Amino acid sequence: MIQSNSSLDFGLGKGFEIGANVLGLNFSDRRKSFLNNDTTDTDPYNPLVAINGLKQFKLSERRSIVLGGQFGANFTDNKKTIPGKPGLG
Repeated sequence: MIQSNSSLDFGLGKGFEIGANVLGLNFSDRRKSFLNNDTTDTDPYNPLVAINGLKQFKLSERRSIVLGGQFGANFTDNKKTIPGKPGLG
């Protein structure tokens, strides 16, 4: 199995950056197809599609700090809530 975690980011200038991610995209070389996890309660659902953004703050010529975040979703229709385990469905 081959797993891909990909990001595409764009610099907007003045220390701002936005982007998109595809996380946990799995390909089975045995089956020659993409796999998704939409039924298990032990592994995270995948693939996930996310957006991200960040802002860089310069502290000096050689130092900076970055503050950012990421938000995403799984677009599989088969997600189920598992009784007694909130947040997994």
